[in-house]
Amino acid sequence: MNMMEIEKNRILKKYEEELEKTTYFLTKELPDLNISSIVVYGSATYPNMFVEGVSDIDIIAYAKNMKKFSSKKIIDYLKKKKLDFKDKEPVVYVDHIGYRIEFYIQFETIAIDVTLLPYEIPNFEKRRIDAAYDSLEMLMGALYVHGIVLFGSRPLENYIQSNFLPFYSDELRYIRLDIITKRLNLYLKRLEIYTNCKNPNLVDHLYKSRNLFLKWLFIYKKKYPVNLSKHIDYQLQSLQLEIIEIKTLEFLNGDLLKISQEFLKLTNKYLQQYAVERKNENR
Repeated sequence: MNMMEIEKNRILKKYEEELEKTTYFLTKELPDLNISSIVVYGSATYPNMFVEGVSDIDIIAYAKNMKKFSSKKIIDYLKKKKLDFKDKEPVVYVDHIGYRIEFYIQFETIAIDVTLLPYEIPNFEKRRIDAAYDSLEMLMGALYVHGIVLFGSRPLENYIQSNFLPFYSDELRYIRLDIITKRLNLYLKRLEIYTNCKNPNLVDHLYKSRNLFLKWLFIYKKKYPVNLSKHIDYQLQSLQLEIIEIKTLEFLNGDLLKISQEFLKLTNKYLQQYAVERKNENR
């Protein structure tokens, strides 16, 4: 394991033994999967975000041979290991994040939330067309900017370091912003209608719209987010927003209708700024 990184992080240092056992299990007891990298991400890697007794430790384990086996075979094999899965036995997901298998390993002191991924960046080849739905920026933020490598090296490590950090090119930025802007405008139009008529579906669509706008805003500001629904205050501090803007995005100003109205004003402000930027860029 990467002892230097563990020593620098008080959470990982405290649970070093559990991390060692997890690393051993993944690399030695799952040899056919060929685990090539293990990365800690999530609250344990962000200052003051880990809550003792509530938070778990999130781990990505990249498996070079994962696609050689059916998900059922992998899950059956994991279950035969008789681990304490707490309330999360191995389960397969195939969605906008990508193909993966998730499960807990429960120790007496802490739960380790493990995600098995193929040794690749999910949907990386679609980054120019799938911007409204993929998780590219969050993967960059959570795994490459803040992630702590315990074992091996992350997929495309050198390429990401050279081309995506501190942020990717303006060319890709404009491509992704333009795609997301179209989808965001549809969300905001519906949100405005729901707000004006006090539609009971307002709450769901307000949060849905915020998630997409936060994704847009981080790209606009050339910063990588780590999560679009958690650790909001911590993440917004990096965007150099006004205090009132942060409060607006945290949904802390007044009743639901006022929150939605203020959110719509804020999104309109930044979309107008981007329209000016694009106009100047195309001159």
